[in-house]
Formats: sequence, structure tokens, C-alpha cells
Amino acid sequence: MILLRLSFAMHSVSRLRTVLCFTLLLSFCVLCACGPLMGRKTEQTHEPYVVLALPGQGPYAGLASRILQGARLAVQEMERHGVKVHLAFVDTKAKDWTARLTALPEHFRIVGGPLDPESYRTLKSTGLIAKYRFFTFLNELNGADEGRLAWRFFPSSQDQVDAVLNFATNQLGICSYGVFSPSDPYSLKKVALFEEGARRRNLSVQKAFYTSGSQLVDQVKPLLNPTTLGEGSTATPVPQTAFEAIFLPASWSALGGLISSFMYHGEDRLVLLGTMLWEQSLAGKPLPQANRYELAVFPGAWNIQARVSALSGKKTDFWLALGYDFVNFAVNLGNVDKLSAPEVKDRANRAASIMRILAPLSWDGQGHAHQKLIIYRASAQGVAPMDLQLFQQMRAQRKQNAALRMQGGSEEQVPPDVDPLTGTPAPTSTAPTPSPVATPQITPQAAPQTFPQSSHKLRLPPRQSHP
Repeated sequence: MILLRLSFAMHSVSRLRTVLCFTLLLSFCVLCACGPLMGRKTEQTHEPYVVLALPGQGPYAGLASRILQGARLAVQEMERHGVKVHLAFVDTKAKDWTARLTALPEHFRIVGGPLDPESYRTLKSTGLIAKYRFFTFLNELNGADEGRLAWRFFPSSQDQVDAVLNFATNQLGICSYGVFSPSDPYSLKKVALFEEGARRRNLSVQKAFYTSGSQLVDQVKPLLNPTTLGEGSTATPVPQTAFEAIFLPASWSALGGLISSFMYHGEDRLVLLGTMLWEQSLAGKPLPQANRYELAVFPGAWNIQARVSALSGKKTDFWLALGYDFVNFAVNLGNVDKLSAPEVKDRANRAASIMRILAPLSWDGQGHAHQKLIIYRASAQGVAPMDLQLFQQMRAQRKQNAALRMQGGSEEQVPPDVDPLTGTPAPTSTAPTPSPVATPQITPQAAPQTFPQSSHKLRLPPRQSHP
């Protein structure tokens, strides 16, 4: 009897052991099968965290507001597609803004901004630059910071100069350039970059500087080197300009006076090369007397022809596009908190493919940002896409009209104090009243000509004498 009970007990234990083994094996198989699904679910439900560190007050507050508006539109669009994005805003003009930044949950590590150099210097002095991944909205970073401590998500001055030089040289075939620039630090830096870019391309450059409050017609005269054809009221100024395009690193508001000064000396055929300041001043605004500006070209960092449903009905400009595309970029970038600087650069280049409005942006081997800016022209609508064939036709017409004017042809002659295109008096700032001014710097000086001729190597036929 005892042996029987012992045998039964041993059999029960063996059967229980078999059941347990089978159960464990089944559980293991279920875990193996479901593991990938669980992993995919975790990846899909990962919620990105993005910070915008921008000034909420002061001179940059209006721009910051537009960036923030664009970012929120991107967030709303993603949420409609089932992607939850956590967007935080830190006012860099608040006294405790660095404390507010560090008080955010630890998931907030990708930061767009700052927008002003002073806030960036604060990040460096406090050591916060190393705690986050900053993609700044600055056109340059100090020293060796870029690609190591922070990255740029913004076009540089070099990008702007390269854009206009490449267009004029490669698309228009121009190899001689002039520069007429204010003498402020911002403009002088642009001029230095332009000269260096021209030197690398083996292009010639003449330059002159002017000061505000002085007569522009006097200051630009040595650069255009005009002579006079005829006498009295029928006298026609004939510029000896040795270049075909001129770089003008001034604001758009200054361009009207500059054009009138050129026209006073008979020069209305130059291709006028500007900066992003022109695009930002003209975007979304009609341009009166647009024919005066038809040879003005300038770079832009966003595609005005882009059609994005989230921005439909909104007044779009570069700053709105910047905020919208930065959120798209940051979400596509993912978590880069533990990555090295070269790895961040590689990830950023892949993430930039998601951008939908901004001009193409990339980072080189050193982590320096380069943006392939888009060339625009001035039109009655303000900013217009570059139509190369139309632009070349307008330029050829200008040259033809100038040739007729300089040989006393059919183009109507106008007094020198009247705008040749609009028939209205020239602005007071460009009146031909002589005044003693210092001779502007010109490099190099064009060789004087012994007979009237137009610029751009265009030789006019000799005037016929009549009996």
C-alpha cells in the first residue's frame, strides 16, 4: 500500500513538472512573438519634445512671434495626423530665462534658437550650451563653436553672397562687378565676403563707399566715371562704367535713392545685387513704380511658391516658414542627446529632407551649415520667382534704350534732374547740387576713356555730322 501511494505521488510530480515546462515554453514563445510588436508600439508612441528659445520682447519680438506662430501651425498639423508634439517656449528676454529652460522636463533637449547673439553668449557663460542641442537662428557662431557646441539653422552672409555671385556669373555670364556700399560694419562685412568670393572666381571688382547724409550723386560719380555727349539742355551723360552688375549691401529703403543717383549719370543698365534684407522688406507687398527696380535681384531662404495646406490662408514669410520647418526638422531629428557632434551632424543632414518651405540646408564635415538660397527679382507684386528669359529680355531692352539715348536716337531725352523712367523729380537726397565731399575709395581705378561710350563693352556707332 505504501509503495502504491509512493508510485502515485511520483507520477503526479512528473506530470506537474511536464505541465510547468510546457507552460514556460508556451510563455517564452508568446514573448518572442510579441516582442517586436511591443517594440514597434513603443516607437510609434514616442512623443517628441521641442523648445523655442526666443525673445518675447524687444526689437526681435515681432520676428520671434512669427517663428512661434509657424511652429504652432506645424504642431497642429502633426496632431491632426496622430503625432503628439510637446512644444515649449522660453522668453530669452526674461531675467530668469536660463532657470526656466533648466526647469523644463528632461525630455526637452532640442532647442531652436536663440535669435540674438547676446542670448547665445549667456548660454556659453552659464555652461547650458553643453546641456542641450541648440540649433541657433543666427547667421554665424563665434570661433570654433559651430558644429561642436551648437549648430546653425539659418542662412549665413556667405550663403547670400554666393547666391548672387553664382547667379550673375553662371546664369548671366557677368565677369565684372562693382560695389557701392555704406561704411557701416554690417555692410563692410558683406563687401569683404563679396570681394573674396569674386577673387575665388577670378572676377574683377571695383568698389566705392558712401556715407549717409552726403550727396549720393557726387559719391558715385568716380565709380561710374561719366562723360557728357552734347551741350546745354540736350546734354546726355555717358557712363564709362567698367562693370555690368553692382553689389548693394544696403536696405531696400535705400535702393530708390541709389537708383536715382545712377540714372543721373546715365547708368540704368546695371544688374542690382542685394541681400536677404530686400526679400524680407518686399515679401507680400506690392511695389509701386516696379519698372525702376526690374534689374534688382536678391536671395531668399524660403520658397515663396511652396504650397503647404497647414499655411493656407496665412500670411507666409521667411520667419513663419522658419518656425514651421524647424518643428518638422526637430521631430525628424529624433533624440540626439547622447550622440557625438559628428553624429548630430549626420542625423541633421538626414532630418533636413523633411523641410517643406525653406531653401535646402545642409551641414558639412565640420558641422557648418550651408543653405542653397533661392534667387528672386523685384516685380509689381513685390517678390517674384526668377524668370531668366524674361530678365534677360528686360536687361537687353535697357541696353538698347541706353544706346539710342547716348547717340541722340529715338528714346525721349529728359533733363538730368528728372527720373528717366518715371518722369518725376529725383529725390532731394540725390539732387545734383554740387557739394565738397571726399573722393570715395575705388579699387581698382578704371582707365579713362577718350571718347564717350556706354558701359558693358558696348561701343556706339560714331555720330553722323550733317551739313
